[in-house]
Amino acid sequence: MEPALLLEGDKAERQERRIMEGRGIAKAITGGRDLVIVQDHAGPLLVDLDTGEVVEGDKGELRAERFAVLLTLAAEERNHWTGILQGEKGAFEGSGSFWHTSLRLDPNWMEAMRRRSRKEAHEAWRKMKEGLPVHELVAMKKGYNWRLSPKLLTCTMPHVKGKTSLEEFTRYNRAFELFRKRQGWMQNVWAGIKGVENALDKDGPHVHGHNLVMARYWPFADLSESWRECLNQATCELYGFGLAEDVTVFVNVKKVVSYVRNGETEVGWEDAVEECVKYVTKPGDLLDEEIPAETLLELAEVRRWPRMFELLGKCRKAKEGGREAALLDTACISDGKGVTGEASPVDLEGKEGGVNLDLDPEEDEDEAIKGARPPTWRDLMDVMPFSDWLRVVVMRAERGRSFRMRWFSENHPEAVLVTLDGERFGGGLAHA
Repeated sequence: MEPALLLEGDKAERQERRIMEGRGIAKAITGGRDLVIVQDHAGPLLVDLDTGEVVEGDKGELRAERFAVLLTLAAEERNHWTGILQGEKGAFEGSGSFWHTSLRLDPNWMEAMRRRSRKEAHEAWRKMKEGLPVHELVAMKKGYNWRLSPKLLTCTMPHVKGKTSLEEFTRYNRAFELFRKRQGWMQNVWAGIKGVENALDKDGPHVHGHNLVMARYWPFADLSESWRECLNQATCELYGFGLAEDVTVFVNVKKVVSYVRNGETEVGWEDAVEECVKYVTKPGDLLDEEIPAETLLELAEVRRWPRMFELLGKCRKAKEGGREAALLDTACISDGKGVTGEASPVDLEGKEGGVNLDLDPEEDEDEAIKGARPPTWRDLMDVMPFSDWLRVVVMRAERGRSFRMRWFSENHPEAVLVTLDGERFGGGLAHA
């Protein structure tokens, strides 16, 4: 395929949407300011297009503007690519981003983590089913209600006004920890995949969880009451007061099926998995004009988030060395490292497999010699003036992009690839 035609395909449109989302979030977090990074003879500058002034500030200042810089760098067209690669089943069209921050507001980061979690979920579910007793497999095939079957369990939580997203995530996770220790859960749930999401709006965070579980029939009244009691206890522990007696706590259970006949009571397998692999919130939610910039800044300021994706029960690996190891690599929980090139899996999207998505992170030779990594971008925010900090993160972002482009060229010599700003690369160009 002619490389230029790749910019007109569905994959390119997908990346363009992420670019627009990233730019929109960068603007929203600064209260609607149009900020652009320009290259001067002395280095990069951040310019306010409305006033024409260069943005400057001392160490620790301009927090929103610094986060906007990270989102803007990740949303650059030359940071996004599309192309033709070779997989185990032949050629396929792929797309992605070379580099992303570890900001939970970054659409590139959300998509990379979603893909990683989806892969982990499919693998864990497959291995779990291989370990099911034969009589359970037969009963599942015949649809017996009192035997194990896949279900999507959604547990909601009424928002407490004035509480932050991090506080609400912590409350939800504590309630779910208590929920899993209940007799009803231990008797009826064989395995599961947990995902936590925040439906953010102008009224604040609305944290809830989607759980794809392999479970027996659990009377709905008992299930609902058990979740309410756990949520009430978690609220008392963290906030010092319980739920109001008249507050409604919604719980929903749907059958997971291969073909959906009733959308009210059933959900498709892939849709159920997608509900469990979201991170923090949807990029589109962050573009709601009624969401205050302070709320977005609050999300960006969180240094370490609690676990939002987790494998439960028989979906976890067997104990190794006396410890039960999760399939999911939790290295991504650490924040502030995305622009150092040390925690950024290749963001690849395609219908065919056969391409290694779990690359070793780039190791800087100077860092290896010294035996220590440099401070993260978040650490540098508090100790460097804005102009110096901007110069560092722009350099690191460029280094990360260059490394990924080299990796593709060296490891996929047959690939025909193009960035969204029109730059062609990849060894397959000679034969395109």
